[in-house]
Amino acid sequence: PTAAPPTATPLPAFVPALGTRPEITAQESLYLISSATRDPEINVESWRLKIFGAVDQPYELTYAELLALPRQDQTSTLECISNEVGNLLIGNCNWNGVRLRDLLERAGVQAGVVDIRLKAAEGYTESLPLDRALDPTTLVAYGIDGQSLTVPHGFPARLRIAGKYGVKNVKWLTEIEAVREDYQGYWQQRGWTDDATIFTTSVYDTGNPRLGSGTLQRQNDVVALGGIAFAGDRGIRQVEIQIDGAGWQAVQLKEALSDSAWRQWRYDWRGATPGKHTLAVRAVDGAGQPQVDAIADTHPNGATGYHTLDVEVQ
Repeated sequence: PTAAPPTATPLPAFVPALGTRPEITAQESLYLISSATRDPEINVESWRLKIFGAVDQPYELTYAELLALPRQDQTSTLECISNEVGNLLIGNCNWNGVRLRDLLERAGVQAGVVDIRLKAAEGYTESLPLDRALDPTTLVAYGIDGQSLTVPHGFPARLRIAGKYGVKNVKWLTEIEAVREDYQGYWQQRGWTDDATIFTTSVYDTGNPRLGSGTLQRQNDVVALGGIAFAGDRGIRQVEIQIDGAGWQAVQLKEALSDSAWRQWRYDWRGATPGKHTLAVRAVDGAGQPQVDAIADTHPNGATGYHTLDVEVQ
């Protein structure tokens, strides 16, 4: 008789280490950053989203008309360009909206268009190259978790572009204009990057003072380490941690929600000894590119470098 094929050993179920931030960020927990001194007051009944410029058929949408269009759902991570390595200006949400591409195709973008200029109710401007605006993952978002955006997060509608820092994700959107030049928006005029592609990052949540305590507790000589890793819209292939300058060790990764969402990771540090220790973490993106180890400030392109922590094990 033919021998039965060997049975693959199932991978252990992923359990986040205690202290790891939730995989999905609730809207009320999502970070808030704005160039506006205060949120605009928007009357949803009179609000209009204007699509115009170098197009064949300019038009406007009411809020009700926007909601009536085919809905797209996307789980993706939003990160502020001023987020320092290991800081908290980042969140992973279930976004609801419509494809920007569908809005532009209805208008009929003309030949020679370079950028799509975006304007917010309070005057903030940004732009996207036409190819990114036409990417099916780029949304005009009106909700999170099936609920309307709150005003601080961009109600009635905002841009959601995976893989780009928050500067490109315009809140309180009122204008979408096709232009034939490389438009420089609010932050580009102040010396920040126009590309805004997110750098790969990996972070300790456990032992991170910004999330609570810099102290780690042993249980049977084991310390459960955990955190998140994120690489824009490129996905995460691998995460490794280092303890006290020793060799790099691969961690367990939770299954990805999408290439544009962070991934939780965990490592069980066995034989951990009481006292002070130094931890580091690094990642490789889905294209096989390692995280940049050189330390750079947030200005002008976004922060880089490995997240390192000095922790106390008890």
